[in-house]
Amino acid sequence: MENDFLERMGYAALSSRLKRLSDALLYSTNQFYKQQGLDVEPSWRMIIILLREKSPMTVSQLSLETKLSHPAVVQLTNKMKAKGYLKSSADPQDGRRSLLELTTKAEEVLPLLQKCWKACNMTMKELTKGKTLIFEVLKDMETQMEAADYKTRTIKNMNEKL
Repeated sequence: MENDFLERMGYAALSSRLKRLSDALLYSTNQFYKQQGLDVEPSWRMIIILLREKSPMTVSQLSLETKLSHPAVVQLTNKMKAKGYLKSSADPQDGRRSLLELTTKAEEVLPLLQKCWKACNMTMKELTKGKTLIFEVLKDMETQMEAADYKTRTIKNMNEKL
């Protein structure tokens, strides 16, 4: 982008640029799904794939697999249940927990979803020009954040280096 303020800010705007890019990708993907006649959200992809591989699963298991917070997974799965893509049943080993699995509706649209996901992957590869450095940088940042989060690191920098 020409004369992009966030780009000029460098590291100070990295999280804002990532958010802006994420929002644009999610919005465009949502529009693509609607055009294909699908009433799904891009963020459901990982849940659908995991449940195809390891169904049934609990919210806690999905949270561990995706490294998303428990409340975030609850919010996602509640939307999916409301639209008829997930069903829940009591865990026979622990009645307090619910087991989630895909519904017939989800299974019926899966072939179209898989075709859409292949097209999305191709588009993402085009957008990155086939470069994989972004994945290495993201993995490195995620690993470092697991060791010490952003706030902790920033406080340390402020106290020790300023």
